[in-house]
Parts: sequence; structure tokens; C-alpha cells
Amino acid sequence: MPIRISDIPDECLIHDHLQESFSLTEHWEALQKHDPDELRPLYSSYNLSSFQINFEEINREVEEIYSRFEFQGWAKPGTQKYDRSYGGIALTQNHNQQLDWKRGLLGHEEAMKKKFNFSKWKNLVNSKGHFQFLKNTLQEKRRGTYYDSYSFHIPTKICDEFREIHKITTLFKRPFFRSRIATIPKGHKIEPQEGWHRDERLFLFYRAIIPLQTNENCKIQVETHEGKKDFSPQVGMAYTFNTRLPHAAFTTEACNFDRHYLVFCFSPWMDFSREDQSFQLNEHAGKTHPFDLFNFHTFNAA
Repeated sequence: MPIRISDIPDECLIHDHLQESFSLTEHWEALQKHDPDELRPLYSSYNLSSFQINFEEINREVEEIYSRFEFQGWAKPGTQKYDRSYGGIALTQNHNQQLDWKRGLLGHEEAMKKKFNFSKWKNLVNSKGHFQFLKNTLQEKRRGTYYDSYSFHIPTKICDEFREIHKITTLFKRPFFRSRIATIPKGHKIEPQEGWHRDERLFLFYRAIIPLQTNENCKIQVETHEGKKDFSPQVGMAYTFNTRLPHAAFTTEACNFDRHYLVFCFSPWMDFSREDQSFQLNEHAGKTHPFDLFNFHTFNAA
């Protein structure tokens, strides 16, 4: 039975309501019994060469996008300022348009405006306590905010107005949510602890990270059951990893270029109709790991 967004109570985050209504946690636990995360590789990659993507032109488009709409610095929690060493611009916007379409996915502005001690942030992330910490600190209704992930399902004007980026969006078999251009501007060196965080459970979202401009000094660090591990995404590939694990993007040294990624989010076990804004459980729930969906059910045939 489909669930329309309009039928979800206003006090609920959309994904919280769907997770309970479709028993997604139970489906995940069933999958983990025979396909545990611990046996999965750090990341999965997909070769994009058959699509003949013009990465040079996409990078030119990104520069034009920042010229027209401005680079948006990250609203870093507890700092009371936008962090210009990391940011980008949104590729999807909130369906009720209560947030600025350009920066709705570039951090939570209310969390940025609050002043609180972040010295224990990494420990909170590792214990999953930062979600409750932010909830208690903000003490606000979260529906329609930065944390209401499934509300970001409307592609922004960038996806239509820029030809090469539009071509990227047509590669996908599935609707994308909560997507953005992610940039580390040239001249900035980012330490892993600066962006340490967790994202949604893997059965809610898996991500496709598509590097546009990068090198070996630009890495992603992930805290696995075997300790911290790094990898360097390369142009010409798409990547996914378990973003529920503590992780961060970082650079081993300041780059003399702007590091650009495209980051797209997909729902693995729910199909979404943009026409009537409804979700429905699909045949992969509890059966297909999101890594396998990334590899076999995300990209159209070239």
C-alpha cells in the first residue's frame, strides 16, 4: 500500500514514518543474518567509462554555477559561521520550499547558530549520540528541515539548466534525493575530524559519489569494525560506501585546484513516485544489499 507524503503526520520526519510503517529495520536485520556488513568491502565502485561523460565540461559548468548562484559554505554546527573550506550547492530541494534551494543541504543553519561545546563531538558520532544531542540542543520541529532527508526530492534548476549535469541525472534508473555538488576549494587542507559524522541508515539511503575533479590527496576516511580506513575516489568512477559508519572527507595537503564531487542519494527498498509523491516497498526489501543495488540497479545501460 503506497504512503503519500501528504498522509504523514507533520510531527514526523518522513523517513522515520516510512521506516516504521514498512518495517525497514526488521527487513535489514533479516538481511544481515545472511549478508552481514562486516563481510562487505569498504566501498563498491562502478565504472562510468561507457557513458562517455565529458568531465572537463561538467567542471566548467560547476564553475559557472558558482559564478551565477555562489558557492555555499557549510553551516558547521556550533560555530556560528559558514565554513568556506567545504561546501557546494544543492541539486535537490525541499518539497515545501521552506529552505533556500541553494543551501538547504549544506548543513543545518539552526545548529550552526547555536553555541555549544563540540570538543566531544567525535565521541558522540562514534556512539551515535550526536543525533539525540542535536535533537535535544535544537528542540525544534524537524519536519521540513535539513534533517528531513526524503523531503529533498525535487531537482533544482541546476539539473535542467546545465546540459552535462542534466545528462548525469539521466543515467539513473531510480529517483534521487538529498543530492548536491560537494566542493573543497583550492588552498584548503581538511582534517578528518573536521567533518566527522554519520548519515542515515543504509536501508534508507545509499549514495553514489561521482568525482569530477580530484587527485590522490583527496580522500574519504571511514571508521570500520577493523579501525579507520581511507580511500581516494577517482574521476571516471562512481562510489558507494556505508555512510552510516562514522566518516569524513579530507585532504592530505592543500590542493591547487577545486575538488568537486557530485553526491546523489537513492532509496534502496522503497520506490518513489514524483507524480503523486508516494512511497511503496519494493521487491528488494530485506533481500538485496544496497551495495548490490548500486552495482546492478542504479545505472541505466549505456
